[in-house]
Amino acid sequence: MNFEKYAAHGNAFVNEVAHALEIGSDKDRAGRIVRSVLHALRARLTVAESFHLLAQLPMALKAVYVDGWTPSPQPDKHIKTSDDLVEQVLILDGATAVRDLPTLSFGRRAVDAVFHALKRHISAGEVRGVSRGLPRALQQMWDAA
Repeated sequence: MNFEKYAAHGNAFVNEVAHALEIGSDKDRAGRIVRSVLHALRARLTVAESFHLLAQLPMALKAVYVDGWTPSPQPDKHIKTSDDLVEQVLILDGATAVRDLPTLSFGRRAVDAVFHALKRHISAGEVRGVSRGLPRALQQMWDAA
């Protein structure tokens, strides 16, 4: 097992998000944002769709995606809109949210940046599968990223 390779792929993903958000080399901040967005997204997907997405993620992101996960038989129906998703990301970022995601506008940019990076790392079929698994307002956010 080549753990350096796994770490390199994970770091490249985090760097891609950091670059999109113009936060320079603050990899810790970008990593927290990636984690929070992935966890908010997985809360809204079915377990089956989460496993399909998970199968295509770089190894390091697989670990981030499943960290602390207790799969639920139903997606979180409270996350219906882009605002709901951004609020969930803020909650999941915890005490660092004030610094990591200082405004709702930046929170939306962060979700968009992570979605865009995800779509670059998964197949077109999986991009469509994730879209189909989301409510219409979130589909629009995912598709626009």
